[in-house]
Amino acid sequence: MYILIVRNEWIYLLIMRIFPWLFVLFILSITEINSFFSQGFQVNFQGQKQQGVGCAGSALVQDASTLFFNPAGAGFSKKSEVNAACTPVFGNIMYVDSSTNEVYRSENPVGTPLNLYVLQKPKKQHRLAYGLSITTPFGSTVQYSPNWIGRFTLTRLSMKIFHIQPTLAYKITDNLSLGVGFVVCPGKVNQPRLVISFGG
Repeated sequence: MYILIVRNEWIYLLIMRIFPWLFVLFILSITEINSFFSQGFQVNFQGQKQQGVGCAGSALVQDASTLFFNPAGAGFSKKSEVNAACTPVFGNIMYVDSSTNEVYRSENPVGTPLNLYVLQKPKKQHRLAYGLSITTPFGSTVQYSPNWIGRFTLTRLSMKIFHIQPTLAYKITDNLSLGVGFVVCPGKVNQPRLVISFGG
């Protein structure tokens, strides 16, 4: 009995006293000391209302964009609807050459991720819902001037990917819905670069 009490105190001390401080020190060590810079092609603009709630669409059914976030959530929708939107993205990239400290900036065009949702909720079959979702969750263009230092590796990188997702949902009970859908992803990637010419 005495050993069990000592172990509980040890676990309590470890979990409640020491671990939070170690966690805080870990977070501070990776955020304050190190600088993080990144570039990606993921575009999280799959619905205007979803942007307003931090893309919490998996748990919250607000509109037809639930077809993307949670197909089963379409069973809980109240009505048929069509939702279309486009959110312009202005991406700027700066590259600093570490040996010369020369700065190169990208000349990116405006990105136009779009989303289109069509959700049908039949009146006679109020537990059934089906729809089609067309979104661009990945895609952007990075373009540098032809005389930048990395021109032999990259001058332009363009990616366009569409998700086309037909979805079917059925509300089994008032608190349980089952959804199924499949995604077709046609896409295109283009990466031209300059070629080094040796000799004449």
